[in-house]
Amino acid sequence: MSAAFTSLSSGGNAQSLAMANELVLAYSERGGSASLLVSGDNAQDKTLWRAMQVWLESNCASFVDHVNGPLNSGGTDFLYFTLATWRAAAGLNANGFRYSIDGSTILYGNIYSGDVRGKWCFEELQKGFGALKWRPGTVDWLPVSSCYGEGSAQNADPGDAIAEAKGAAADNYTCTSSYSTPGAHSLWGSSLIWNEETHHTDTVAYAEIGRGKTTPTVATSTIPHVVLLYGRGTKVGDSYNAFGDGFSEGTAYSVIQSSGEETSAMWEGSAIGSTSAPEWAGGEYRGSQAYSGQCIALIKYNFTNA
Repeated sequence: MSAAFTSLSSGGNAQSLAMANELVLAYSERGGSASLLVSGDNAQDKTLWRAMQVWLESNCASFVDHVNGPLNSGGTDFLYFTLATWRAAAGLNANGFRYSIDGSTILYGNIYSGDVRGKWCFEELQKGFGALKWRPGTVDWLPVSSCYGEGSAQNADPGDAIAEAKGAAADNYTCTSSYSTPGAHSLWGSSLIWNEETHHTDTVAYAEIGRGKTTPTVATSTIPHVVLLYGRGTKVGDSYNAFGDGFSEGTAYSVIQSSGEETSAMWEGSAIGSTSAPEWAGGEYRGSQAYSGQCIALIKYNFTNA
């Protein structure tokens, strides 16, 4: 769990190296570029503090809104901060950061050389960094196992033709592994198809079955964090069946896997799907019974200070 930033007091903590380095660390943990200050560095220089202000205003929209999110109103994607919603979440003025030329008159914008280095500058940086907690993660996949089998048969008895075609599909059922483009993988669920046609006095039947299995991964960092994997399913063919993989049909995402707090730079989830041949859905079923599953990931960071 993140610790609170050091409380500030004029002429006290606001001048301390430890307080300044809390902000430097918060900046670097969230993606900024700065080195911790050491004794003798000029912490009075406004350049670093202005860089932090500019970075926050430019990069807040890459963080997920933990106040009104994490998903948008339709559940179709994450809800990201805008500059306005980030300022509101941080408790900043709608016009931005405060600054002062004379120490008493408050204006809004970024601090520059010659401005008064008041404690409000650091209090608002603390609030700004403290409001940035969650980031999206890119979902990648370990080798995808794609399994498929097909068969056909001809018989005077329609039932026998269908049964023989199904048996041939099961006999030809094999699995291959391949890698998927990060973030673009659609996981196939069970696909069960058979059809028939009359050929003179015989019935010709066709059958095919398929299944998929893969494991999601998300690159993170060694900063303590929790990963939430969201999924949704899309109907493929005539009928939808999730086969217990955790996906539900619809446009909205919902959480299907989560981690405990960890510090690993790579999260590996639980396998989704199966390589086992699916059972035929109903003896006289024609058409497909399958889904395509998509995933997005949320990383909830416990930064050192917030």
